[in-house]
Amino acid sequence: AIARRTPTLFYTIMEQSLLTLQKERNSVAPWQVQVRSVTSLVAATSALAQALRQAAAAAPPTSTTVNAEWLLNLCQTVPTEMGAPQLARAIWSAAQQTEEAQQQAMLFDALGESGMDVLLTVAEKLSEIRTISESDLGESSSSLGQTTTTIMDA
Repeated sequence: AIARRTPTLFYTIMEQSLLTLQKERNSVAPWQVQVRSVTSLVAATSALAQALRQAAAAAPPTSTTVNAEWLLNLCQTVPTEMGAPQLARAIWSAAQQTEEAQQQAMLFDALGESGMDVLLTVAEKLSEIRTISESDLGESSSSLGQTTTTIMDA
């Protein structure tokens, strides 16, 4: 409830500050208005920061279960010619690497520039992705190749 009220609270405070500034401009010397406007802006910013802290404290902790389904769903959001199972396997392979530089290179190769949001998400969860069973990620690229060969031979 607090999180939903935070934008409304911010807008209300900003509106009140603007109305106060308008009144001050009509009755006070310009240099005094500048001092008061800075004070009003600082007060509005402080109130917003406090409301955001309260909202964050009241929000339940978010926990994401990192499993094959989560990874496959995440991979479907990446604009790529590679299918979600192949992309998930590439991410899983990167997670298996022990050197961070190699992990990052493999992730960037798989996801490219268009997948930077996903790259940042999976980079935080590589240790959890490492525990996913490769067989849970769907068909491997080698079995897909066999399927294509079988169809073309028929």
